[in-house]
Amino acid sequence: MRPRILIALLFSAAFVAITCNPAGSTARATSSVADQAVTFQGNVTHTGSPIGDVLAPPLIKRWSRDLGFQVPYALIAGGTIYVTTMNNPSALYALNEQTGATVWTASLANSALAAYDAGSVYTVTSGGLMQAFNATTGQQRWSAVMPGQYSFSSPPVASNGTVYVGGAGSGGTVYAVSESNGVVPWTASVMNGDASSPALSATNAFVSYACPQVYSFAQAGGALSWHYSGPVRVGAAIRRCSSTATCTSPTPSRALAATSSMHLRVR
Repeated sequence: MRPRILIALLFSAAFVAITCNPAGSTARATSSVADQAVTFQGNVTHTGSPIGDVLAPPLIKRWSRDLGFQVPYALIAGGTIYVTTMNNPSALYALNEQTGATVWTASLANSALAAYDAGSVYTVTSGGLMQAFNATTGQQRWSAVMPGQYSFSSPPVASNGTVYVGGAGSGGTVYAVSESNGVVPWTASVMNGDASSPALSATNAFVSYACPQVYSFAQAGGALSWHYSGPVRVGAAIRRCSSTATCTSPTPSRALAATSSMHLRVR
């Protein structure tokens, strides 16, 4: 049985749902094109709020779509909603914000996560293939394989001409990728490298991983600004992670599980 998946997009006077079990009536409503969600948790600082959003209850479900597979989160930009499906092979859907009708679709090699910036949608598959698509037409602009890693579980973030994403498999790597051509101007080594969508300030990119390991890199050039390697509490004991990315604890799996879902927010 497929799991029930619900992604809710809230607008000024509308509720738009994408669900694997659609139900309910439709109603007329309007939304502002200023409302945007460009990456995981809405924006590049991961506050959980869409850009320019002002809610005005009551909220009404306008439409729903059954895409057949689990969807991780949605992007909203320019009157269009973009979602990927978590299956193999996968797909990127562009849906009309007002009606839910399909504007275009693009095939993806396997399950993928996405970000939007400046008229393009950027996806990265679980195997590290990054693709750029024209947000209006769905035409692929370029594709590039992220080097050195094979497991990508972190949603990408795109801003000011660069896409940021993390990869794992053999240690961990943070990648900066040019939005214009897919070239990787810099990478940075990190401990772990999975399940942390980079958070951006005006000048830096931040990632956080299990144990915990928190890093700040300069967006221009990728120089390490600082690195916090914190202790892990396991029961009454406090242990520190070693430089080989393993927790020096009698039960490291418990310690990792306690912190593996951490996502950094910049305020």
